[in-house]
This record gives sequence, structure tokens and C-alpha cells, in this order.
Amino acid sequence: MAFGRDHERILLLRSALGDESSSSSFLRSATLLDLTGHITRNSDYYSAIGGSADIWKGTWLKDTGNCKVAIKIVRANSDSEHGHRIMNKRLRKEILVWHALNHQNILPLFGITYEFGRDRPMGMVCPWLDNGNLNSYLDRHGASLALRDRFRILCDVAAGLSYLHSLNVVHGDLTGSNILFDDEGKALLADFGLSNVVFEACGPSYVTSSIGGSVRWAAPEHFYISDGDRVSTVTTHGDIYSYGSVVLQALSGKLPYHYIAKDSEVLITLHHGTHPPRPEDLADNHWELITRCWAEDPHIRPDIRYVSERVQNHYWAQFTATDCGVVPRIPSSAKATTADNAVVLRGTPFSTLAFIGAFIICGFILYHTLMH
Repeated sequence: MAFGRDHERILLLRSALGDESSSSSFLRSATLLDLTGHITRNSDYYSAIGGSADIWKGTWLKDTGNCKVAIKIVRANSDSEHGHRIMNKRLRKEILVWHALNHQNILPLFGITYEFGRDRPMGMVCPWLDNGNLNSYLDRHGASLALRDRFRILCDVAAGLSYLHSLNVVHGDLTGSNILFDDEGKALLADFGLSNVVFEACGPSYVTSSIGGSVRWAAPEHFYISDGDRVSTVTTHGDIYSYGSVVLQALSGKLPYHYIAKDSEVLITLHHGTHPPRPEDLADNHWELITRCWAEDPHIRPDIRYVSERVQNHYWAQFTATDCGVVPRIPSSAKATTADNAVVLRGTPFSTLAFIGAFIICGFILYHTLMH
């Protein structure tokens, strides 16, 4: 399977990068394009600000045609040479892991460049997606998005997260800002691992200076304090908590804690163990999924496989036998190899199988009606 090959490749990368002396030479020898000199900037200033990076918009001058790209420059809130050295070392590792990933719900990395930002630091080059992120996407399309469309988005996010977790890769910063949309409306995950890179380099000051709104989705243990210092606890359990917050956002159309203006006040609320209230029009089973992801004990939160199956079932439940003319887009998380399909079918509820059968029969009847 492709997942197995990706897992082996990432293990090799991490093994090679474990030796500090070999990390920079490995970066130069990897099949990662150095696009310095091949990208023109669209503006003298960055176009957007992420939780951990400034984002520039540019054009990659390719032999086969021009391509719109985003250049991400990680912000270093440390003035010490030691902090910059730590960040660059960790950033090289995360860049190579990102480059090794290959999934339709993961934003691809094209290469690196050294032409943007103050002091020309290493920049990560990836596709520029005009549809923006989940926050802006819901602002623009929320009024017209049916429940099935919202669950399709959640299926895409779950598929990307399932892929990462299958490779023991933790996202660590799953927020509405890091879920992007391509021209077809497909959701892709971006910026995994970057927040922890900056924290390791800058220490506790990163919490107060660069939260950037991510606290609204973050697990409370991500901000635990021990002896005056923040303890870094980025885990797959934390990703599941954040996914629950993404579910709330996608279904309600509002940011988590939207009624609290300041991120610092959200952090205090989170510390007190207070979650966002249930929206009035949210179904019981949808709210139950969210609250399971928000379990106080990280170890009793469901894993991504369980969560992915639940959101797929909710997605398919939005289609009825009367939807004969509607062909649902198969969520990425539902696509698998032949062997995987056998497992999925064995674990599929009878109601879902009955719907699939009804859908096929309805299509058959419609075909014969049109033919006669």
C-alpha cells in the first residue's frame, strides 16, 4: 500500500536526520527543489499571517507554465543565535517529512526558497489556493452549504488526519486557518508541525506572542504549565480534540468560542475546563461526537479511525432514496484499495448498506424509465 511506502520513507528521513551533523547535507541531497531565483513575488509585503508563519504570494516560473504559489516564512520570536539554530534544525526535519507525504488531502510541498522575508530565511513553497481556509470559506459559502456539504468537508479533514496519524505524524495545530480549499472545494491540511518547531526555539514566549487564534481549537493540555514553563504536549490525542472543534465550526458556521473576542480570554476559559455551548439546532449524535473528542482525559478520546467512520456515516445519512438524481462525491476517507474495501464493508452499519442498495435500485429504475 502507498501508506506503507510513505511510512518507510519517513522512518528513513527521521533516522538520517537524527544525526545533527548530517541534517544539512541530507537536506541538500534530498529530492527537494531549491526554487531560489525561479519565483517572482506579487507584492513587497507578505499577503497573509498564519499562526506560526508569514505567507507571501508569488508566481513560480516553470518551463511548463506559471504557477501561483504561497511562500511560508516561519516567524522566529527569539533573537538568540541558539534559538535560530534550534529552529532551523527542526524546520529542516519537518520540511523533509512534509515533502515525503503524498495524499490528496495534504497540501503538497513544492520546494524551498531563500528570497523572501527579512534576512532571507528558508521559505517553504506550496500551492496558493484561491478558495482560502475554512474560516473564510464558511464566511463566504456558509449560508448555502447543506449539511451534506459540511460533512463532506469533515470527511476530507478526517482523511488527511488519518493519513498523518497512520505515519505517526502529529499535526499539532489543526485549526480553521490550516484547512485550505482547492478549486473543487476539496479540503487539504497544511502547516502541521510548525507550531512546535517555533515553541522549541522560542520557549514559553511563543504562547503569549504567537497564539494567533489557535487556542480556540487547541486541547487544554497543550497549554499546561510546569514550574513556570509551558510543557509541550503535542500528540494525536490533541489532534482529536482539535478535530472536535473543527466539527463544531463546520456544522455551526461559527468559530469556537465566537462569543469571546480576545484569544487570551479564551485561554482562561479553556483553563477552567469550559467548552463552547451546544448550538440549538445541532443533532444529538453530532454533539455526542464533538464531546467525545473533547474528553478531558486525552487517552479516552477516540482515535482517528473511529472518528473518520462516524463522520462518513453522518455524510452518507444525508442522502436518501429520493436523491436518485444526486451523485454524492465520495469522500477521500472512503476511498481505499480492494483489501481495504472488504474491511470497510464488514464494518459498515446495515442502514448504510441498505441506503447503498436503494441508491443502486433507484438508479436502475430511473435508467429504464428514461429508456422507455
